[in-house]
Amino acid sequence: MTSSDDLLQRGYQPGPAHDEDRRISPRLCPFGELAEEDKEQSRATVRDIPGKLARAGYLMAPAKSEEASTGFPGGLLDELARDEHDRWMAAKTAAGWAYGPHTDELARRHDALLPWDDLPESQKDKDRALVIGIPAILSRCGYAVIPVPE
Repeated sequence: MTSSDDLLQRGYQPGPAHDEDRRISPRLCPFGELAEEDKEQSRATVRDIPGKLARAGYLMAPAKSEEASTGFPGGLLDELARDEHDRWMAAKTAAGWAYGPHTDELARRHDALLPWDDLPESQKDKDRALVIGIPAILSRCGYAVIPVPE
């Protein structure tokens, strides 16, 4: 799963179909204009945030005006990124997608439908970026990421 912030940072523009070479992605449109499958992928990613936080020893709590989110996720980044990739891969596979050497939305083939250990670092970095972005996502919604109290 790639966040829209990550796509923008990599120079992508909105377009009707994903094109790696031309740096175009249909996921750079407002949420309401996304395909239902992409909306559900986004919802599933958000639903999994509390679990990721718990595995890393953090939780989300309503932010106090002076409270900033704690840095996250520390030494567990690759473990949580792997979890995110596995979640994404299971959802894609359940929706009828399979591995292909090039992503082709019409044929439902994706070049990242590989086990974590077989992914190139550039693909792993997309999952890492999503995990690293959790505090910013929650902050926009009025929450802070804090360590689990001892």
